[in-house]
Amino acid sequence: MNAFMNNKNQNLIIMKRTILLSVIILCLACFFPGCNNRNIIKYKDPALPLETRVEDLLSRMTLEEKVLQLQGSGTDELASLNIEEVGDQTKKIIRSGIGWIHNNTKSLEDYVTWINNTQRNLMEKSRLGIPALVIAEGLHGLMSYEGTVFPSCIALGGTFDTLLIRDIYSTVSEEARSRGTNLFLSPVVDVGREPRWGRQEETFGEDPYLVKKISLAATLGFQGGDLLLPENKALVTLKHFAGHAVPEAGSYAGPLQADDRTFHEVHLAPYREIIERLEPGSVMATYHSVNGVPMCINKALLTDLLKNEWGYKSSVMSDGGAIPQLFQVHNVAKDTIDATLRSFLAGVDMELGGGCYKFIEDLVNQGLITQERLNDAVRRMLRMKFRLGLFENPYADPEDAIRKTHSQEAQELSRIAAEKSIVLLKNVNDILPLDKNRRQKIAVIGPMADRIDYGAYSIARHKGITPLEGIREKAGNNINILYAKGCLLTYKEDLDWFRHVNNDVKLVADEENNPLIREAVDVAGKSDIILLFIGEYDFMAGETWNNHFKDKSNLNLLGSQSKLLDALYKTGKPIISLQFTSGARSYVDVAEKASAILQCWYLGERGGEAVANILFGLVNPGAKLSVSVPRSAGHLPVYYSYLPIARRGYISDDISPLFPFGFGLSYTSFKYTNIHLSEDTIPYKGSTILKVDVTNTGKVAGDEIVQMYIRDILASITRPVKELKGFARISLAPGETKTVNFSITPKELEYYDLNNKFSVEPGEFEIMVGGSSVDTKSILLTVVK
Repeated sequence: MNAFMNNKNQNLIIMKRTILLSVIILCLACFFPGCNNRNIIKYKDPALPLETRVEDLLSRMTLEEKVLQLQGSGTDELASLNIEEVGDQTKKIIRSGIGWIHNNTKSLEDYVTWINNTQRNLMEKSRLGIPALVIAEGLHGLMSYEGTVFPSCIALGGTFDTLLIRDIYSTVSEEARSRGTNLFLSPVVDVGREPRWGRQEETFGEDPYLVKKISLAATLGFQGGDLLLPENKALVTLKHFAGHAVPEAGSYAGPLQADDRTFHEVHLAPYREIIERLEPGSVMATYHSVNGVPMCINKALLTDLLKNEWGYKSSVMSDGGAIPQLFQVHNVAKDTIDATLRSFLAGVDMELGGGCYKFIEDLVNQGLITQERLNDAVRRMLRMKFRLGLFENPYADPEDAIRKTHSQEAQELSRIAAEKSIVLLKNVNDILPLDKNRRQKIAVIGPMADRIDYGAYSIARHKGITPLEGIREKAGNNINILYAKGCLLTYKEDLDWFRHVNNDVKLVADEENNPLIREAVDVAGKSDIILLFIGEYDFMAGETWNNHFKDKSNLNLLGSQSKLLDALYKTGKPIISLQFTSGARSYVDVAEKASAILQCWYLGERGGEAVANILFGLVNPGAKLSVSVPRSAGHLPVYYSYLPIARRGYISDDISPLFPFGFGLSYTSFKYTNIHLSEDTIPYKGSTILKVDVTNTGKVAGDEIVQMYIRDILASITRPVKELKGFARISLAPGETKTVNFSITPKELEYYDLNNKFSVEPGEFEIMVGGSSVDTKSILLTVVK
């Protein structure tokens, strides 16, 4: 006891002396300003400006250290506690640093350990102590075994809800940063106008205005609005720069042929919006070519436009393996060395896979790459690391990671997002919502009923809620649920969306599905109503590469689903179709034969619960289509903002879309009144406000997505028939009226003119407002010089 007390007293004495010494040092610091920083290396001083820290560190770096900052690694050896046991390349990295690291094939616990040990090696054992960027996918949730999965991007675009989008990606960012991830390869800001392309689901829609506003909200969610990021935010990568989502023939990474006006007004618009307002961490130069120039060597876009004209200060990243494709596919480089030189000089600062940028050191020594260009690229990489605060703390807290990963709040947000993403396309005689108080038998049928498809860039291992599970949970005692598979789509049903070859994806023949179809007809015959779950498994869409094909030559029902639909239709029982697809699909027979249609896309882990809530009227659907739905692949392109001469008609088919952009029904109805402008005549640099009253004229509460479109009536060049220039999602109780305001500024009126500049041309503009692109009321605006 005496020994314990003596130790305690000694500790108190030491503590008092330490406090006294600290006070003395603090006082000296006050009397002698700057003396406390005299021995702190500039780049390690968080009190100094960002640029000062970057330039100081850059000035201390060797050629080897600089070149390694433009490369990455994912080897487990980086986290080794015994450096002597690792390979020579890993020793080199630990000695000199590395730009980025990546590994998403670990459990949360193992991932955090790998991150912390790797960062500790880099911070403590490299010469300059430069931490690494940690890369991950975050398309619609953190791509990890444990991350929360939200609806696909094409579904989220249909929410038209920027606040929801910001909340979703803020949650994704917090999950990622808690485990040490700090740079996302998201969001996708491509304008998705090609449904044959296997990646349309990754886009927020077909309209540049919608895409840029949703992408901006996602970026704000990911990284916030400040230059220096807080510890719960991660940087974004805008991709795929630019025009990647409209490949020729819908074939992955196919070329884009586009005039300057279309390219600037459509494909560059989302990038311009975000870069003018924020500083994204990175912009990804991808695989395709634009007007014959592969993006990774497109100096006019990467350097002249993006960096010089737009003033972008951060890094341009190559897509994974894109640089080797310059000589493997595009035939614009002789070999690896030539591809490296051309891409680096064009403006690609860092390489995401491919193994090319290790040759930059030799190219600098040969005088083919200047120190100025090398320093510019490294400066952009270091800028990201300082913005993230990695020099102060690059580590993850395991307990914080567990607490913030797949939290109950995140799961609830996923459910809300799913409910806000479902589009009601048809509802004959108000067959929906289903009456839970009525005694009835409901047949749940179809290959998509008792499974959940997360969609692209998701490897989560936790099981979500299937539609069948959600319906059984919500149906209540009065409803008897009968289930039948209906048909199989592919012989293998549980393939990973990413890691398989195309030979694994074979459609089941009709004759093999006949027993399942007969069973479904039998179940339907015993029921009062049919819920038909159709679509495509998520591994039937996505990215294409050798033996991994995902693009489509037609957009019809796959496999035996048409045969199943016909058989069920002949029973005479009403059919409610629920469609789970990666993109827009031409289900014409469904549109004709179903009494109601819900477009569900891929809804994330709580999708089954969301579907049930919509079906039974616990939630009123309020989403709209973020893309136009074509009647066939032969109708493409089908986007709504076409030029006046573009849609004259076909000899034997309706040229209109099966369902138009911005369309979606509700369990209630809305009325638009009192449409007026605050000023109906403005100068060409002036602005006005469109005001409209929207009333819920139905008996239940609901959301309406109010959309404003603009048409330049008489212009120097042909302009689209209408362009979305404003939207607002509002909630209204029965009988409630809200006034919605839209600002109309030069931004909403400008176009890319004959002088290759954005300008507003005086004249008359038709201002349209309504609930879809085909249901609007108009008012005239005059713009004068």
